[in-house]
Amino acid sequence: MSRNASYRLASAVVASALVCAGHAAAEPPLGHDSEAQVFQLDASARFTVAHAPFFTEAFPVLDAHGVSFTLDARYRLSPGWSLGARLPLTALSVRQPAGSYLDEAAWGNPTLSVTRSIEAALLGRRGLAAWLAAEVGVPLAEYGPADALLENRALEAANAAEAYLSPESYLPATLPFVVRSGGRFADAPWSAEAELAVPLLVRLGDADLPAAARAHRLGFWPSVQLTGAFQATRWLRASLGANAAVAAARVFEPWHEVSRWQASLRAGLTFRPSQRLELGLTFLAPVAGALGGEVYSGGMTLEVQR
Repeated sequence: MSRNASYRLASAVVASALVCAGHAAAEPPLGHDSEAQVFQLDASARFTVAHAPFFTEAFPVLDAHGVSFTLDARYRLSPGWSLGARLPLTALSVRQPAGSYLDEAAWGNPTLSVTRSIEAALLGRRGLAAWLAAEVGVPLAEYGPADALLENRALEAANAAEAYLSPESYLPATLPFVVRSGGRFADAPWSAEAELAVPLLVRLGDADLPAAARAHRLGFWPSVQLTGAFQATRWLRASLGANAAVAAARVFEPWHEVSRWQASLRAGLTFRPSQRLELGLTFLAPVAGALGGEVYSGGMTLEVQR
């Protein structure tokens, strides 16, 4: 994909979200009943500086900077069931062996999901909620060309920018299946949330990697995220999270041996100017592990609820 085409697409995504936000903000609020929020759209951009392991002798590490875009949509079928879709796109500058940078854009793997939510009344405690979700990815992530692997490296930089918490979105030639479960407890102004994700990754091809690259047919890359939040005012929430991912089995092995554990911290501020509109700012920093001190990313998310 050309650089200009990728930025035109990204601009269209953000503009569409802003248009939806304008319509949502113009409508009268329906109160605090979450059941009224049938449709949710998130448009996010993550700005990244990454130095991370890669898979080949010619490119044992990668250096990249730029932005990753994600569009998330969720539709509530009933109080307990919802459908979701996620579309990732990267637009990064990737360092070449001679030191110059080349701009590259690449699609990740779109994912489709179904989520079962359990209401607080069924759990027997006010302020408590839980969910279970199943996701399947569409193996459309781009890769190549074989001599430079620009798209592969751009996607792996985006994977590193998320501290390996979403490998299903960024691994090419891979069919991903993910099971997620989590829970949330709220006792105003405090809340806490935990989620466990268990991705199973099935390799379908070599993604233009050379024969010497170490690839496996199956990958298993679970992660856990723990987040605490404080509702400072009606329109401002602050959060801090601790995350860990473990590459129990990788689809593509780094050329040099690195730690299979990856820990990270995520800090965030969420602004809610209206009942149906949220703006989030986040900063994610991997600590220890293969990426500790080598990757930094900050993100902006616009969420619209209808």
